[in-house]
Amino acid sequence: WRAGIDRHRSNCICGRSTLREAYTALAVFGFIRRSKAGTFVNEIDNIVNIAPFSITVENSDLNDLLEFRYMLEGETASYAAKRATQEDIAQLEYYYEKMKEFRHDVNQFVDYDSMFHMQVAVATHNKLLMSTMMASKDSFENGIRLAMRESLTQNPRVIDVTIELHGKIIEAIKSGDYQTAYTAMREHISYVNLTVKYGWCAVRRKLVWKDSRNRVFFCGEK
Repeated sequence: WRAGIDRHRSNCICGRSTLREAYTALAVFGFIRRSKAGTFVNEIDNIVNIAPFSITVENSDLNDLLEFRYMLEGETASYAAKRATQEDIAQLEYYYEKMKEFRHDVNQFVDYDSMFHMQVAVATHNKLLMSTMMASKDSFENGIRLAMRESLTQNPRVIDVTIELHGKIIEAIKSGDYQTAYTAMREHISYVNLTVKYGWCAVRRKLVWKDSRNRVFFCGEK
């Protein structure tokens, strides 16, 4: 549907009650607006501004996601170091040990990596930070999973370095050293961002193309 189209003028094969429920849901999520004049699709900018945060994250550019994570998770680790309970730390240690256990299984490793980061957010005891991390979780996870799988073919130490950096984070949180927790998390996220970008380049290299002069391009080059 294009923005500004009156959906009442479109053919729809369904009952009125079903249609009414669908319109209500779409209006709540900001995809359409309703008035006496009709039901209209919102402009994309309006949808982005009022859509649930998780939808905005899902439709974000990869670089925006990486920058957002870099800004968010350092502060999250810092607050976790200030507020983590013994139960929080025990759960972090559990996920950390599972990451080491499944270092040779990328999918399992990324699952426990993601759980580790969610637990750091839980340890802040800040509901907004937890909700933000939860809304971003799937998008972060999918990008990291693909990128790490591709990066491992060129750099087998990606997993080892990631485990080492998580060790620094958990030690800082355990000791209540919020400054080191912040620095260690930023170091880790910087490394992840480089890994993700490298992994995406590796994926895109498989989509090599040639221009009219038979020149070869890859990884976004023109």
